[in-house]
Amino acid sequence: MEEELAAARADREHILSRTVTITAAEEERRRAAAGMRERAASLMEWPPGCPTEASEDIRKLPDPKPKWSRA
Repeated sequence: MEEELAAARADREHILSRTVTITAAEEERRRAAAGMRERAASLMEWPPGCPTEASEDIRKLPDPKPKWSRA
């Protein structure tokens, strides 16, 4: 019984060590969206480095709504 309990505890700790918190996941989603927006906006600039109306509109897009939390 003790061995089974220890094995179950070790298994649970292994599983938990591979999880990500909701807060960290949401923050990474926001950072990824910001990176995608900036990349798209920079591709719309012409000549490169000169903002256009389209690139500025892309930069004004809102962050995605939280997917896993109510924040």
